[in-house]
Amino acid sequence: MKTPTSRNIAGIAAFIAVSTLSVVPASAQRGGGGNADHDQMMTQLGITSPLRPGPAGSDVNAANYANYDESKATAKSKVPDLLVMNDGRKITTAAMWEEHRKELFEIFDREFYGRLPEAAKTIKVTWEVTGTTEGMSGTIPTITRQLVGHVDNSSYPAITVNIGASVTTPANAPGKVPVIIVYGGGGGGAPRGAAGARGGAPGGARGAAAPANPLAIDNLKTVLTLTDAQIAQITPLVDAISKAQQGVTDLQTKATELRNGAADKITPILTDAQKPLLAQALNPQGGGARAGGARGGGRGAGGAVGNNPPFPNEATSWQQAAISLGWGYGSLNNGSIQADSGGDNLRRGIIGLINKGEPRKPDDWGALRAWAWGAGKLIDFFETDSRVDAKQVAFEGHSRNGKATLVTLVYEPRALTGFVSSSGEGGAKLWRHLVGEQVESLAGTGEYHWMAGNFIKYAGPLTVDDLPADSHQFIALIAPRPVFISGGQYNEGNGKPGTNSTYSNESWQDSPGTFMGTVGASPVWKLLGKKSLSNDKLNLHFDVVPDPGAMRSQMPEMLTPLIDGDIAFRQHDGPHTDAPNWSTFIQFAGRYFHAPGK
Repeated sequence: MKTPTSRNIAGIAAFIAVSTLSVVPASAQRGGGGNADHDQMMTQLGITSPLRPGPAGSDVNAANYANYDESKATAKSKVPDLLVMNDGRKITTAAMWEEHRKELFEIFDREFYGRLPEAAKTIKVTWEVTGTTEGMSGTIPTITRQLVGHVDNSSYPAITVNIGASVTTPANAPGKVPVIIVYGGGGGGAPRGAAGARGGAPGGARGAAAPANPLAIDNLKTVLTLTDAQIAQITPLVDAISKAQQGVTDLQTKATELRNGAADKITPILTDAQKPLLAQALNPQGGGARAGGARGGGRGAGGAVGNNPPFPNEATSWQQAAISLGWGYGSLNNGSIQADSGGDNLRRGIIGLINKGEPRKPDDWGALRAWAWGAGKLIDFFETDSRVDAKQVAFEGHSRNGKATLVTLVYEPRALTGFVSSSGEGGAKLWRHLVGEQVESLAGTGEYHWMAGNFIKYAGPLTVDDLPADSHQFIALIAPRPVFISGGQYNEGNGKPGTNSTYSNESWQDSPGTFMGTVGASPVWKLLGKKSLSNDKLNLHFDVVPDPGAMRSQMPEMLTPLIDGDIAFRQHDGPHTDAPNWSTFIQFAGRYFHAPGK
């Protein structure tokens, strides 16, 4: 059987899974950033004064360095009650919750993530299998298919949208299999976030097609928010680095070339705000190119990485674990749906196609909602597919793609479950927990494209205290379907001088705030006859949560899995990566996935 020649190089694949640390200087919040689309939206909203800038994410000496002091983390306004209707009635039945869901969807559509246009609900997407690769995962034969979804652009031929995806399944499965789809990666390429430098079968093929080149200029534009002048300087450099790597087969050599070659040549071109993102992307785990887990050294076959549980069936990666359980996996290239940037790009992609090249209205959808739409179109394909069980599809995403995964689970009811990793502000993190990334971060020119235009006003003249809802209510909209939410190591003080603390690039995502959002949503699962956030062995059961904003003291110690309920949470030790929580998610998903013949 023919095997793929490309290797899934975990140390460089993680390049496109970088942190959502703000890279937008204060001067770019209005006018100074050269973002006419952002300015145009502010004009629509009647905002004439500059927005409040977001906090600095990595410069510990900056005057506006993000807050990591719990005594300063409480917003003035109370976190909205979860089980209370808009008219003040207490919600005591599933029928009342269903009524309240409609109220919440109206709020989140209008003020946070934007409305799905009517045209997007009916537009046709024609899926094509553009390539098929045979491979091996351990001793199990696999089939990887490259997919392209051609979006009908007859209403506006000036814009073309082709959705890139891939799916790998056991070749000899006796029926349709469950699949885990990871946000990120190139069109039809292997999923981003591969766990472990081995990436697949020891001594054999990785069972996946080659990932998109992480040094491609399109990826760098998204990751670093490059200016046109920077793009012009960096493009020939990355082309030269990529050319130098051709024919090199040794993993460590390639990883070293990326770290040294890219960092040395690209860093001088970047701003001080952009530089930490590049270093973090090239070396996401603080040493070495391995992305297999948190600190703690190597792993024997099937053994745990550091302080994280092992994969089943002696697997050495989450992909191999999935195949060994009779599942499949794949990737969805959200950038092929809608670019992860604002400005003129909001007049392209699916948003631009639906709007026929015109700017958005204040309640139009943002990129997160557009990516979720694309996920639904991929499920449409699976509903016609002979290899994938469309009723057993999970989505996973890390950082900004963690936000995308959460939005997908809320707005796509056919998604069975998902793994929301380090999603931060705009994801599972409680908006009113004033730590790390903040409302102002998502309203500025670097990240506003994720949200509806209406959201901009909460960075001026309104504030976080004016938000009509919070993340626990958004998470609760997934119920009663299962969901796994996670984050990484959080450091109080986070390196600020005088706090006697060390810096963690994961603190920006605010794992305590993520726990608050998760635990705050938990009672809805109980209301709907499912099991709330729990660890039975430790007798931790969050059936009733009067105030999510006061739950910081109830957060369990790091590495404690709260996975005995239908809503789950785990905090790993280590930096900004999804890898350490994959084995726990595989365990959690195994309660809901049912492979044929297993």
